[in-house]
Amino acid sequence: MESHTFELRSPRLVLRAARDGDAAELYKAFSDPDVMRYWSTLPHGSLSETERWVRGMTVAPCNGATDFIVCLRRPRRRCPSQTRDQDGVQQNNSEDEKEDDDNDKQGQIGDQGREEEDEDLVPIGKAGVWRDNEIGFMLARPYWGRGLAAEALTLVLDHLFAGSGDVGRDQLVLADVDPRNAASLALLKRLGFEEYESRENTFQVGEQWVDSTYLRLTGETWRLRDGVRRSMDGGGAPDIAGCAGFATGGAKCVDLVRTAGVGVCL
Repeated sequence: MESHTFELRSPRLVLRAARDGDAAELYKAFSDPDVMRYWSTLPHGSLSETERWVRGMTVAPCNGATDFIVCLRRPRRRCPSQTRDQDGVQQNNSEDEKEDDDNDKQGQIGDQGREEEDEDLVPIGKAGVWRDNEIGFMLARPYWGRGLAAEALTLVLDHLFAGSGDVGRDQLVLADVDPRNAASLALLKRLGFEEYESRENTFQVGEQWVDSTYLRLTGETWRLRDGVRRSMDGGGAPDIAGCAGFATGGAKCVDLVRTAGVGVCL
């Protein structure tokens, strides 16, 4: 059985497979008690704990196929090449820079200028389906309240219900949410999820047993809502870049998280 990895892009975000180097940025979220309030584990007490979490995600067959690290897109502006004269004063390479400037002006029509051709991708959370057809998501606290969770989940749901991710997940996606997590519940319902069951004492986090509210979203419901959304905003399909992946050998995704994380924005 062969899987593929994908990159899902929106104006502000790139969703991609987890990498070992993501741990340092993600630790800011995993060590934050507010972010972890309704998560499946207690806040991480050290960077090494987040490194183990990221490593577990990198080896899972769902990594980059249906489960993603959420990255914020930050344009990286090109700096002109500079040299120093014999007095130590910084100078531009005038002839080269003039030629580069002319080329830049000519290229701005097609590529919006070379100064913004590169960008930094800053890991700020995760979103995706990691176990069976259960979705989970989280964002670091500085990124709450900006609509980024809705943007990330829309990318994931477009991807899954288009059949691009994994066979069997293009018809139904589920969510298991702590009923105290009002923000996540509100966001999921706004995206079309419907509650269908509640249970008590379903999951133990530290010394505490917590309850579950279960929600579901069908592919038919999403496609109907998506059609209305696209007709209203004139948008097209999300930018999905696929690349050859790796053999899964029939392995199942490891259990990384329980549910939708706190800190989503409406």
